[in-house]
Amino acid sequence: MFTYFSPDLDAGYLYSCNISITYRVYRQLDIIDILYDATSATINFLYLTNHIYFNLSGNLSNNVLNDKLYINASKTYLNDNLVVEKKIDVDEATDFRKPKQIGQFFNDGLLQKKTKGYDYPYYLDDVGVDNLATKVIGKSIDLEVYTTYLCTVFYSNNPPLNCEGYNGIKKNIWLNPLNVSSIQMVFIKKKIIRDYLIIITHIMK
Repeated sequence: MFTYFSPDLDAGYLYSCNISITYRVYRQLDIIDILYDATSATINFLYLTNHIYFNLSGNLSNNVLNDKLYINASKTYLNDNLVVEKKIDVDEATDFRKPKQIGQFFNDGLLQKKTKGYDYPYYLDDVGVDNLATKVIGKSIDLEVYTTYLCTVFYSNNPPLNCEGYNGIKKNIWLNPLNVSSIQMVFIKKKIIRDYLIIITHIMK
């Protein structure tokens, strides 16, 4: 468990709050779950998330473009100016409701023009720890994500970087659950807000 007290005007943000994040590992089940808890002395706005990068091959010399991705979402939030503004229907390149290879539409003209790859927040069609949010299907390992968050971001680490282990799309992808509704980000005085992120891996025998 990690805890943090953020005082009023910490980093310029209004109001104080107590935050705790608990990581629980179930080794025999290949499960990690993350619990986000927060309380405040007043009405407050809070946005907790994490950046997790995956390369299911376990070998950073392999890329992820042949891995298959499923996202339980028919809407994204990114407009033509790369601003999270309103729900937009997924298109052929951004629709992962049926698993498909990450690299299938990676060089799509509009996709490259906007984000040089994938960098999209997806509004989940079904939310909750009983609903599969995203799934990555690798050659030897599958990974599933369940969450109480409303949205997940799929980022393919697009611009190539000249440093070992972070060489752009050749290395990893990022699945970042987050809340997008202002109602979901409000928590009332002294009321605990709890969100979950559950990650399950399946090693192919």
